[in-house]
Amino acid sequence: MTHRMMNGIIKHFGKGIWGPSFEEPYRIVAAFLMDDVQRCVKSCDTYVFAALDVESGNQEPHEIGGNGNIVRLMPSWVLIGNIYDEDIKPQIISMDAFVAALRYWKSIVKSWDGKSVPVDPPTFTYDDPRPDPPFTEETAALEFKQTLKHW
Repeated sequence: MTHRMMNGIIKHFGKGIWGPSFEEPYRIVAAFLMDDVQRCVKSCDTYVFAALDVESGNQEPHEIGGNGNIVRLMPSWVLIGNIYDEDIKPQIISMDAFVAALRYWKSIVKSWDGKSVPVDPPTFTYDDPRPDPPFTEETAALEFKQTLKHW
């Protein structure tokens, strides 16, 4: 069994603009947090609750569309794809990694003063205990194209 390490930081992009930055192949996670969740604690909670409901079987697998990304929640995996930027490749990550990234982002947003760029925010590291998903990057891209047909 292999483990997949997801690493992220809070990056200052200049002129007071800041947000998450994740290493490849998880760039799509940062795009999702920045574009769809934004700096909203309620959005973090909404996505976490939706994910946990699907994982537990209380909800059927489904898609959620946001400002720039579509998220497909499956019982063990999450497909994230960007609607507008083809350079950001769709990715399938474990449900645990998805929830961990949302909880990390929520902690950053909750501690933000609403004005300045966060100073010395914690980095994000998640060593995913699940094996690699049973999908290749090509499969993720095809799955995302199928998802777009429904939108």
